Amino acid sequence: MPSLSSCRKPLSLPAG
Repeated sequence: MPSLSSCRKPLSLPAG
């Protein structure tokens, strides 16, 4: 999973 996707759509992490 690309870190960019994680930053754009944080599923596990809270939207901060």
